[in-house]
Amino acid sequence: MNYLANGRSKDYRADVGFTQRVDTNYLGSYIRYQTDPDPKRRIIQKKVQNATNITYDWKGREQYFITDSQFQVSLDKQTYLAGNIQFGKEKVYEHEFGPNRTPTRQGAFFGPSAERSASFKAVQARFETTPNKQFYISFFLDYTAGIMEYDFGAGPHFPRVSRAALLLGQNAPLDPGPGDQLTIQTTVRYQPTSAFQTQLNYTKQRLVRDDTHLVAFDENIFSSRSTYQFTRNTFARLRLDYSTLNARMRPQFVIGWTPNPGTAFYAGYNDDLNFRGYNPFTRVYEPGLHGNGRTFFIKLSYLFKRSF
Repeated sequence: MNYLANGRSKDYRADVGFTQRVDTNYLGSYIRYQTDPDPKRRIIQKKVQNATNITYDWKGREQYFITDSQFQVSLDKQTYLAGNIQFGKEKVYEHEFGPNRTPTRQGAFFGPSAERSASFKAVQARFETTPNKQFYISFFLDYTAGIMEYDFGAGPHFPRVSRAALLLGQNAPLDPGPGDQLTIQTTVRYQPTSAFQTQLNYTKQRLVRDDTHLVAFDENIFSSRSTYQFTRNTFARLRLDYSTLNARMRPQFVIGWTPNPGTAFYAGYNDDLNFRGYNPFTRVYEPGLHGNGRTFFIKLSYLFKRSF
C-alpha cells in the first residue's frame, strides 16, 4: 500500500521542465496484492491492484478524480494478460484557459457557464508475450467514454468541432466538453541474430465529441527502428517516424562507436519531410513530398579522469 499527497500553489513555477497544472492539490492511494510466482504452474502469478487519485484547487473545488482497478495474470514464455476498469470525473475552470468573465468582458468559455465537467468510464486491455528469442509482441487497447475534449483543434486537418466553433467559427471562445476516445498501441520486435534487431510500433488515437458527433482528431503514428551491432562497441541505427495528423515523416540514421564508458563518437543524419501536408512555417498545403529541414551532426565525448 502506498499513499501520497502533494500540492502546488497558483504561483508555483518549476526551474526546469513542464508543469501540467498549478493551483492544485493531489491525494492518491495505490494498493496491490499479488501471489508468489510459481514457474511450475500454468498461471505463474496473479495480481490485483487499485489506484485512486483526486485533485482539487486551493478553494476546495474538484479538478480530477479517477479510480483504476486492474487484474493481471502472468503465464509462461513471458506472457502477460491484463484488464482495467476506470471511473472518474474531470472539471476545468475558465480562469485556467484565459480571462474570467466580467459584465464588460467575455470570458474564455462559450455560453453562460464558467466551468465544464465530464464523467468518464474506461475499459483497457493489455497483452504482452515473448514466445521465443526472436519475437516480442505487445498490444494495448483503451476505450474511454466521456473524456474531456478541450476544444483546441488539432491542426489544419482537424479544426475545432465544438458547438461554439460551428456556430461562431474557429476564433470562437473555447467550448470544452466530453467525447469518446479510442487508443490502440502495438509493438512487434524481431531479432533474427544477436547483431540485428528491428522493431515496428503503431499508435492510434481518435476522439469524437459527444455534442456534435464530429471527429476532434484522428492520429496514426507509425515508427520503425532497426539496429545492427557490428562489434561490441560499433553500431548503426535507422529510425523512421510518420504521423498522419500532420502528414510528417522524420527519418534518422546514426552510426556510433563507444569503446569505453565516457568515450563515444556519433555521426548521423536527420530529415524532416511533409507528404501531402501543410508547411509547418507557412501553413500552406503542399501536394507531394516536400522537405522542411535537414541536419548532419557529429557528437564526440571523452571522460577525463583525474584524482586529487
